[in-house]
Amino acid sequence: MSNFDILKFDVEKDGTINVIGDAQKAHMFMSSYMSGEHFESRDVIYWYWSPTVSYIGQTNDLKRRNEQHFKARPALFSRFSTLFAIYGSAVTDETMNALEAQLIRLYRQDCKKRPSSVKVEVSNKTLGNLSSSTAKVQRDLIPKIWAAMQNFGSKENDVHKYVYDDVQSVLNSLLYKYSVFNKLSAEQENIVDTIVTNPDKNFVIQGLAGTGKTALLTNLAVKIADTMNSGSKSLASEIPMGQKVAVVVKGNWIGNARDIFSNYGNPAISKPKRPDTLWVEQKASDDKYGVVIVDEAQRLVRDYPSDHMFKSWMRDSTCPYDNELDIVSNSARQTVLLYDCFQSIRPDDIPKDRFDSLTKGFERLYLTEQFRVNPADANHKYSGNDFTNG
Repeated sequence: MSNFDILKFDVEKDGTINVIGDAQKAHMFMSSYMSGEHFESRDVIYWYWSPTVSYIGQTNDLKRRNEQHFKARPALFSRFSTLFAIYGSAVTDETMNALEAQLIRLYRQDCKKRPSSVKVEVSNKTLGNLSSSTAKVQRDLIPKIWAAMQNFGSKENDVHKYVYDDVQSVLNSLLYKYSVFNKLSAEQENIVDTIVTNPDKNFVIQGLAGTGKTALLTNLAVKIADTMNSGSKSLASEIPMGQKVAVVVKGNWIGNARDIFSNYGNPAISKPKRPDTLWVEQKASDDKYGVVIVDEAQRLVRDYPSDHMFKSWMRDSTCPYDNELDIVSNSARQTVLLYDCFQSIRPDDIPKDRFDSLTKGFERLYLTEQFRVNPADANHKYSGNDFTNG
């Protein structure tokens, strides 16, 4: 799957594109992929680039697609100075969806790593289409395309580096692993669909470490927010609280969670927060969120003497609750808890028997596939039984 090539074009303000660079390669591309002035039906991943904005897509007619873009969004596309065409026997109907999606995801995270003075906006608002070839493309093709794009760019000038970091560093980043643009497994998709189609039910999603609970959380929040707001582009201040999703995480993960969701940019997802922040919001308003989703719900705490100096709700005589689970569940019309009873590690964590009692009316859903594995075993799907049996 390594048979590909990349051509670089200059893009003029009116959308005219001119092949530059390797004359022999350009001639071969022109003769194989063009008839006169028109690109024939060939599969191409295209990548518009400028020092401030980028856009990635796929087409089987690059000339026609370029004209469509400049006609539909001239203000955006006139900003581009360069266009790359990625083509060849490795770019096919089977691989294009995975290629487009992977490059958008990778480039979003790569842009986060750039110095603030040379930030590039990725103007794609969606990931692209889903694909069954994602794993193969990521393993065999993406690293080579990424390296080729690095070679096109300047080695010294950050402004003219088409990609900034090496591909493995981007793949290993938390923003990439837990991106809202990740493709979920069939098991995860079924759980998301069950929750979205049952807004009057509360849920506990149980799964061992490494079964994809956090990746599920990010995608679930996006799906619910998009469903409640039907793709609305309203400002956060214009969206009723009842149509917002509250994401609750532990304090040491708030920064990462905020980066992940700000990268998606849906104003219906409130800024991720700690559980005690929900009590402050409850005191200020009777309004409730549409949905609250809690990561690491086994770490929700009960009223515990040693915590009084840290937890404002414990010191507040007006607070009617003696645990954070009640605070959370009274903050929204629907509550979703991601839970692993084996990771409750502190004496102030709500004990399992109390947790089970407090969530007696919740529906239980289960994650069983193990994803956090040794890279050498990446092609093997593990189950919860594999995990507990060693």
